[in-house]
Amino acid sequence: MDVEERLGSLDETVHDLAMNAMAMDLAVQALIGTHPDPKLAGDVLQRLLSERLSRIPDIGFDRGYEARTAKATGDELRRRAGYWIRLFGVEPAA
Repeated sequence: MDVEERLGSLDETVHDLAMNAMAMDLAVQALIGTHPDPKLAGDVLQRLLSERLSRIPDIGFDRGYEARTAKATGDELRRRAGYWIRLFGVEPAA
């Protein structure tokens, strides 16, 4: 496989992932819109995020990553999850 074929394959993969993300976004928004208590669901999502964030440093340590990698991973997850939490009408924790 030459460079052009690899780039084409990479482009297809990125496009496929983007389409999956868009479809999931629509599905989640539909679920939020029909949920009987979206704020409660947002609060649960916030709790799940907090639990996951607390485990990231341990996972990183076990895999031999530097502390700054775990912090960057946590910061990125917090940023991305914040989008979903806000859709539930909940302000993400700092």
